[in-house]
Amino acid sequence: MSSLFIDTSNHLSIGLLGDDFRWEKYTSTHDVKSSGVIHHLINELLSDCGKRVQDIGMIFLVNGPGSYTGVRVGEGIAQVFEWQEIETISFHHFQVPFFAGVSKGVFICSAFKGEFFIHSWNKSQTNQKLMTKSDLEENTEICAIDQLYSNQAENDLPITNKIISTHDLIHDESQLVFSELAKLKIRLDPFYFRKLSDEFIREKKDK
Repeated sequence: MSSLFIDTSNHLSIGLLGDDFRWEKYTSTHDVKSSGVIHHLINELLSDCGKRVQDIGMIFLVNGPGSYTGVRVGEGIAQVFEWQEIETISFHHFQVPFFAGVSKGVFICSAFKGEFFIHSWNKSQTNQKLMTKSDLEENTEICAIDQLYSNQAENDLPITNKIISTHDLIHDESQLVFSELAKLKIRLDPFYFRKLSDEFIREKKDK
């Protein structure tokens, strides 16, 4: 059976994978809000591949990091498929290089509020932190790394390192990434950069 891939965390990407985890079709758009078009695009994707919803045996969902609203859209769609007892596997963008066989590296993306999210890994050991733009620019360890991974474009980040797109890894290394995920059968919650109590802090007004 086919597998449906959904990523609404940064921009909308969807695709249909065959039994061997090669793409039957993959599409990505940067121009519209995912909530307004995702149902139509899924229907269009299935129609173009000659499939029906009943032909989907598994859902692969990128569950962040990204915008709060974007992540919730993908999670909501995945829950609808789960209600139909379709197996759902969810993971995070910063895990993609590891699933693609990269044993050591650093992932970076904007965390909004003037901060940047850093995820580093060395085999099974991981570390995560938020950094301000100035702290990031002054961090000699990160600046010395030849290439970083991100789900954002280079011009969205305040660094000069070469950026390898995790979107591209998902597209180009689909067999590696999704075969590993299918073995692990993980269902990770939506990833947010901060606790909600920290995300929605009420600003103090000047007296």
